[in-house]
Amino acid sequence: MQDWIVRRQLNGTPGVAEINSFGGELKQYEVAIDPNRLKAMGTSITEIFTALEKNNQNTGGAYIDKKPNAYFIRGIGLVTSLEDIRNIAVKNETGSVPIFIKDVADVRLGSAVRYGALTYDGKVDAVGGVVMMLKGANSNEVVNNIKAKIPTIQKSLPDGVVIEPFLDRTDLVDRAISTVEKNLIEGALIVIFVLVIFLGNLRAGLIVASAIPLSCSLL
Repeated sequence: MQDWIVRRQLNGTPGVAEINSFGGELKQYEVAIDPNRLKAMGTSITEIFTALEKNNQNTGGAYIDKKPNAYFIRGIGLVTSLEDIRNIAVKNETGSVPIFIKDVADVRLGSAVRYGALTYDGKVDAVGGVVMMLKGANSNEVVNNIKAKIPTIQKSLPDGVVIEPFLDRTDLVDRAISTVEKNLIEGALIVIFVLVIFLGNLRAGLIVASAIPLSCSLL
C-alpha cells in the first residue's frame, strides 16, 4: 500500500517515466471457498470464477459524436473493496433467492506468494523502488525534483515508515564531471608543457590545449 502511495505522487514529477517497486508483500483479495457451503448451494467453482471475472472488469462501448467533441461510453465495474466481492451474485435465477460470493466463501485480504525479499541491514523487511527517468531528461534536475517531493510524501505515510534513498545518481554524475574536469586540466597542462619544452613555442601549446575541451564538447 505504501509503495502505491509513493508511486502515485512521484508519477507526476517532471522527467519521471515510472517507478518500479520491489520487496514487501503484494496485496491481493482472496476468496476462500467452503466446499460444504458450495455443495449445499448447488453451485460450482467454475460458476464462482465466471462470476468474479464478469463482475470485475471495465467494458468499453461506443461513442456519441457531438461536434466538435466526442463522448466515449464505458462501464466501470472494477471492485474496490471486500464488500464489493462479497456481494457479487453467483446465481440469480428467476423466482429463486440469489446466491452471493459471501454465501459460499470467505473473502479476505492476503498476499501473493513471495519468491524473494528486500531487507534493511539484513534484519528488517523493507520495500524498495527505482525511479526511471525519461529519455533525454536532465538527471540532476529529476533527482532534485524527487528530493523536493520526498518530505511531502513522507507526511502521508504511516508512522514508522521512512523513505531513505540508497542510491543517488547525482553523486555518480558529480564524480564523473569532476573526473572529466581533472583529466581536461591535466591533459591541457601536459600538452602545453611538452610543446613548450620541445618546440619552445608557448602560443602553439595554448592553441593545441584549447582544442582538447572543444573536441570533448563535440563528442
